[in-house]
Amino acid sequence: MKKLNILVIFLLIMVFSLSSNNILIKGSLDNSDNIFIQNSVMTVIIDSKDGDLISIHSNINKKNFLNNHDIIIQNHSVNEYIIEDIENGYKTIEKSDNFEVTTYYTLNNNFLNLKTEIKNISDQANLLKMNEILDYDGISHNYLSKSFLNENLFSIQVENTSMIYGSLNDEIKRMITNGNRIFSSPKFAKLNSKETFTFNRFFEVGKDIASLHKDYMDRKGIEYKTYTGNIHIKDAKDLEFININLKEKFFESILTRTYTDKKGNYTLYYPKKSNLYFEFENKNFSSDKFYELSTEVDLEPQINDFFYMPSLTEVTTNGITFNYRTLIPSKSIIHIFKDGEEVALIQNNYPKEYHQLKVMNLKPGTQYYYYVEIPETYGSEKILSPIKKIKTKPEKIEPFNFVVYGDSQIYNKRHELVVDTIYNNHGYPSFIVRVGDQVEKGHDEQMWSDHFEASYKLTGSVPVYFALGNHEYNDDLYYNALDLPDGGGKDNERYYSIDYLNVHFIFLDSNITETQPEFKSQLDWLENDLKNTDKNKFIFVSYHHPFWTQAQEYGEMEENYPQGHYNTKHWLPLFKEYGVDAVFNGHIHAYERYYKDGIQFVTTGGGGSKLNELHTAKPLPWKEFELLRHLNYVSVEIHDNKAVFTIYSVAYAPSKDTPEIYTPTNEIIDQFEVIK
Repeated sequence: MKKLNILVIFLLIMVFSLSSNNILIKGSLDNSDNIFIQNSVMTVIIDSKDGDLISIHSNINKKNFLNNHDIIIQNHSVNEYIIEDIENGYKTIEKSDNFEVTTYYTLNNNFLNLKTEIKNISDQANLLKMNEILDYDGISHNYLSKSFLNENLFSIQVENTSMIYGSLNDEIKRMITNGNRIFSSPKFAKLNSKETFTFNRFFEVGKDIASLHKDYMDRKGIEYKTYTGNIHIKDAKDLEFININLKEKFFESILTRTYTDKKGNYTLYYPKKSNLYFEFENKNFSSDKFYELSTEVDLEPQINDFFYMPSLTEVTTNGITFNYRTLIPSKSIIHIFKDGEEVALIQNNYPKEYHQLKVMNLKPGTQYYYYVEIPETYGSEKILSPIKKIKTKPEKIEPFNFVVYGDSQIYNKRHELVVDTIYNNHGYPSFIVRVGDQVEKGHDEQMWSDHFEASYKLTGSVPVYFALGNHEYNDDLYYNALDLPDGGGKDNERYYSIDYLNVHFIFLDSNITETQPEFKSQLDWLENDLKNTDKNKFIFVSYHHPFWTQAQEYGEMEENYPQGHYNTKHWLPLFKEYGVDAVFNGHIHAYERYYKDGIQFVTTGGGGSKLNELHTAKPLPWKEFELLRHLNYVSVEIHDNKAVFTIYSVAYAPSKDTPEIYTPTNEIIDQFEVIK
């Protein structure tokens, strides 16, 4: 997935927002290979190397709808590429031995029109098989659909802005979804020598999907009916952004959708049809399912609170990311204080359940205080979080510490004891590393809430970096809950890396098997990341499943033998080649340490879950230490050229059959150093 210089885009938008809607700006983005077309409504980014459309951006609400757009043609291996300036846009020309493909990108108000002309330049007839791929991976959308009125029309809503993609002359004959991509194509056609095929499409950006569907019906001459109504909630001061879905009784698919204005008014457009009704997207608003389309609805005031309190992720020298969830979609405000004065304020003006907000423009290595305000929402009372402290990342290298633990799963009291012990021993470390199995069932919302509550003493002030365990199931709730650094895989956050002063930390997903396409993608990403890492830094890696263990709790395991886990043969050579210093794992509910090829391998799966009792496999020659039946965590102190690892027992738990019985210990069980 191509990266955009979003800051540059926003600056362009800010400058251009003063201009007339009829003025068009075109040019290249600084420090990138991208070119853009822009007016006051939209910014379109095109890769100047290959002509791919890599972003469609709403300037009004600063929302992006697209990460990449490719045109794939069978038997078309491009050997020449040209991009040319045209009125209101650009055209790209790709030539191969078989085809010359010219695509025109023209921007008019809120429409981006695409016309692709494919000419058979060979001396023989060719079957034209063309697919267009729209990639929206990592775009946090509220809704999407690939059909409207049984026609191929892609609709996506990103908060209070929407986009549609389609063709007015039914030229798109097929549209399918695959993961976070839409594949569309015209009808396959036989092209004789020198014959040309033309394919017309458009993108339109607007306020809401219903309004865009209205434009589509107007342009196609489809008759429709307008439905207006009002939602009223007693004592509610702001009724904006209540999402409303138009549906047909006995069918689950959403036909179109809109949202209310501040006074609760809504408008929907759809051809006249019986059995139509609307429903609230959020089922908390009412237990009633069916509402007449043009009506006034009186609702009771909503009850709101934090579903889970703020939890911090990515910290930088000038900011930090806050993650929290509310019971109902809510606006929110983060207040940042220093020395008793408010120095920063960031707000989410679109109601969300899952809030992921980045506070920027803070000073490096500086301590601040914050609280989160949830304003009155649809009749609920205003809510304030407790005041907590945070600290940004320093600019200059200085000693710091971080802690590592994993496998808290369902035992929240035990997890809370681990958190309390870390706090009592170290206060607030610079960051926390979690090695997977944060919860027992990754698709269970309440388990996530309980997990964040158990760790709030630390995670409300200290950023946490997560690796996926098998119990997260790679579920959407994991990605909804956490805004992690950009990397690769699902939501661009399945695997990633960070730099903190003189430490480079890599987080991988060991659940991806060799038969999955994502396996090679992660492996390639890992090697590229290691190649580009400063070798003077400590290099640490975290993933869930260890290469080796003596555990046989559930029988023999491949990790009992020298070849180890299936990732071992792929990852260990890279770790050796690029100088990885230590690896952190979980999954095994014990403490184990191995030392091989100059690398320390530390398993710390004692974050609260039931503990292993059966480690009966023959010890491997490179095994250094193990301890069973102890909740545990690792503290790492980083100096200029030395990392000191101290492993703590938090509590002794005599039996996995009685997890409620344990005795606090808080003692050091292992210690070692890595010299750089």
